[in-house]
Amino acid sequence: MAIYILKIDEDKKIIYDIRLGTTYTELFENISTSGTIEIYTKDGEELKESSITKTNSIIKIKLSSKTYEYTISVLGDTTGDGYVKLGDISKLYSYFPLALKYSASNSP
Repeated sequence: MAIYILKIDEDKKIIYDIRLGTTYTELFENISTSGTIEIYTKDGEELKESSITKTNSIIKIKLSSKTYEYTISVLGDTTGDGYVKLGDISKLYSYFPLALKYSASNSP
C-alpha cells in the first residue's frame, strides 16, 4: 500500500484521513520516534500491528519522560470496525439526511 504524509490535528490529538485498509504497521512507518508505539481499541484492548486501522483506536507513543496519545480517524469508517459497510452509511445518514437525499435525487 502507498505510504503517505500523516495528517494530525495537534489540538484535538487526532490522526485523520487514513485510507481504508491501512495496517498499523504501515501507519507506523510514517512515525519517526525514539519511543515505543502501542495501539489500543477505544476500550483499552491492545491491537496487533498487522491489524487494519480502525476509527477511534488509540496510538500511544511512549517516551522516557512523556506519553502522547492520538485517536485514529479512518476515511469512511464511522463505526470503528475498519471497514465501510451499511452501518457506516446509516450513521452518516443520521448526521446528514438532507444532503444525502439531495445527492441521491440529483444523480443520473
